[in-house]
Amino acid sequence: MQPIYRAAALLLSSTMVIAWLLLRAGAAATTHRQLSAPPWAELYRDLSARTIAAAASGAWPDPEARSSLSRGLRPGPRGPEPVRFETDGPLQCAAFFRCEGCEQGRGLALVRDARQLVFEPFVADILQALPPWARRQVESGLHWPKDAAIHICVTVFSEHPSLLDTVQQASWRAVDDAQIESLAARLAATALSAQVPAVELRLHGYAVTPDGSMIITFDEVGDASQGLSALRERVATAGAAELGELNSRPKRLIHITCGRLLVWPHALDQGDAWQAARVAGVWARALVQGRLPLRAGRALRAPNLQARVRLAEIELCRDVRWMMGERHTYRTFSLKT
Repeated sequence: MQPIYRAAALLLSSTMVIAWLLLRAGAAATTHRQLSAPPWAELYRDLSARTIAAAASGAWPDPEARSSLSRGLRPGPRGPEPVRFETDGPLQCAAFFRCEGCEQGRGLALVRDARQLVFEPFVADILQALPPWARRQVESGLHWPKDAAIHICVTVFSEHPSLLDTVQQASWRAVDDAQIESLAARLAATALSAQVPAVELRLHGYAVTPDGSMIITFDEVGDASQGLSALRERVATAGAAELGELNSRPKRLIHITCGRLLVWPHALDQGDAWQAARVAGVWARALVQGRLPLRAGRALRAPNLQARVRLAEIELCRDVRWMMGERHTYRTFSLKT
């Protein structure tokens, strides 16, 4: 590494690690001040802290975090693309934001704002930090989900075996249509019956993750027993009763994935890698504070903070093309509004 890059790297690393420690200290202080508050803010701070730590080491996007992402990608005509499952695609319950006039239609408007006002500027800054050859590679794998794919995951009952690591694959088992019909009937009678109240969410903020994904994060609103966490638990319980132990990890965050960097150049020299990592760190630190990075000396507040979304419709479906590029819906459950 050239001396100027070595000095810049040491300064950047020290500064960003200090920022990370301050974020963690803030999380602990908040926990002590607001004992009754839900843990979402702390979880999202921790996520941002991991991104900042990766950026501080010059290793953003984090290679280990990206390894699980790469399992679901295949070569396409214009670069890597999500794989299409011939059978046994991930089986899950999810809430989609596919209609302008329905209860969940506002979610699409929030995603469009997030992409235009937050994440497209973030990607532009990342691309600007890269040399032209690397810029072309990243652009070839820039993935913005279609409107029909936008969703919040409730519970995954069964992953596709190709998405699991070696240990998880040993316990994987297929779920047939008869089992899915039985599961749908159980959900309709219990966890997702018409008497279950719709779930209220509030937009918490935005985050860039260690693997390079771009997400909107949400808090729960109101009675915790009627929140998404409680609903997830009840849906997972119904799934385990019908299918046995689930072979997927429970979802901890409430988020919508707005975009992903499916390609990251591995041949970057250290100077360019540090430049890109610096940009990611700047954005991660700003977003965790509810703002966008400074532009012309001005700090802009992130859009739509505290906006409400109601989840009134949940689908039991299979992911046919990973990331919900295509799906097969078995049943739709309407919750009480």
